[in-house]
Amino acid sequence: MNKKYPNFRSIKPSGRIGDRKNDGFDPSSGTYYQVYAPEDSNAKVSDAVKKLKTDFKGLYDQWNDASPISTFSFVLNDKYKGVHPDLALEIEKLKKEYPNIHFKITIPSELQKMCFELDVDDIYSVLGHIPSPNTDLFNNVVMQDVVNYLLNAQVDNLNVSFPDNPDFDQKINFNSLSKHTETLLRSASFKEGDLKKYFKYEDPIIKEKLRSIFSSYYKEGRLQFPADQDSDKVFFYILDKACKVRTQSIQSAVLVLMAYYFSYCDIFEEPITPTQAELF
Repeated sequence: MNKKYPNFRSIKPSGRIGDRKNDGFDPSSGTYYQVYAPEDSNAKVSDAVKKLKTDFKGLYDQWNDASPISTFSFVLNDKYKGVHPDLALEIEKLKKEYPNIHFKITIPSELQKMCFELDVDDIYSVLGHIPSPNTDLFNNVVMQDVVNYLLNAQVDNLNVSFPDNPDFDQKINFNSLSKHTETLLRSASFKEGDLKKYFKYEDPIIKEKLRSIFSSYYKEGRLQFPADQDSDKVFFYILDKACKVRTQSIQSAVLVLMAYYFSYCDIFEEPITPTQAELF
């Protein structure tokens, strides 16, 4: 906001009085911002609704006389999942109660858009070094969200059987993967539906960036282990690169990602069909 609006002022919390319900504002336009970004994306929506109401009331009582409020922006970290209807409804109630004030909810996708509308130098000053898709920084930030989602996903039905997938079998055999590796991939594939749900509601860029990450890991692994019989070594090379935290739960979640990109031939080789073989 400091780069976007020259008159924007950040408010530093001060002791017992805090920030007086104001995280930052632009006095020239009368626009005020209050941020709600809980680490737990499953936090009760009632907490967000309560914060919206109490923060605005506190802001209005303490700031409106000194610098009139024209716009109130509730900045919400929605994890790219959308705004809960109860929160949107509360905004509509505030609009009726304060008809002279414009109320809005600002979410990460809007902040992202605003950031990339800045000059290149300003973008770098906000984000620092912009990493390439296969750097550890990007891997830690983006994959963490995917992993957290998979770890918290609800299991609809445990009594499921893995369907026969000839293409999956063919690819396992074509790449000379061991029975152990096959078991890991098959087990992880059980949660592919959760991953697809995640990709459906998240920023589509994430899916492509993750694809680039795993593809680059595969290429690196294949360079280190070029022999056909080393496919298992390539598999575990990718797993080691992707698993920055060595716990069973994190590894299981990363395996879901690997199974997904394996099935779509972004890692390991696609089997050559008889028709394709005739071309060689």
